[in-house]
Amino acid sequence: MLCRTFTSLFLLPALAALLLLAGCARQDGVLPDDPADPQDPAAYEEALPPDPVYDETNVLYVSTTGNDSNGDGSLGSPFRTIGHALERAEAGKSIVLRGGTYRESVRVRTPNITLRSHAGEWAVIQCPIQDPDLDVAVLFDVEASGGKLQRLEIVGGYYYGVMFQTKWDWGDASDRSGASRMLV
Repeated sequence: MLCRTFTSLFLLPALAALLLLAGCARQDGVLPDDPADPQDPAAYEEALPPDPVYDETNVLYVSTTGNDSNGDGSLGSPFRTIGHALERAEAGKSIVLRGGTYRESVRVRTPNITLRSHAGEWAVIQCPIQDPDLDVAVLFDVEASGGKLQRLEIVGGYYYGVMFQTKWDWGDASDRSGASRMLV
């Protein structure tokens, strides 16, 4: 143990000197290609890109304070659950989730459906991990090609967070086609 410690203590200064001689680092710890000032912590903070601009004309809205019974899916009267919005969405619709946590398992059966957070807000789809009957948080059926998940946090699912089904999953061992052209 003493020999290993002595070797490590001896090699560390030698390695640092080698890196300095090779030009890989300067004495102040800044790499040559790093334009950031090491004394300015703000220089190392990650800047998030601005929210993208979306087409809001073909949209159903969902909110944790919405209502599935009398909501119409508009911004002023959103649905409460993603599942309810998906039942009413035709191909090509965007389902926009207002900020908050949606505690449900989501199954997309229709093609070209987009699920995304509202601009400037953050939505979470959370599914329990202890219930084998809720094995997937977000499931895209075989026919749901062209689906998109944008700016969402997906949490849980007993087996999977996100799953794209194939005909093989449905029992046809000779056909592995299924949900495709997906964007996550």
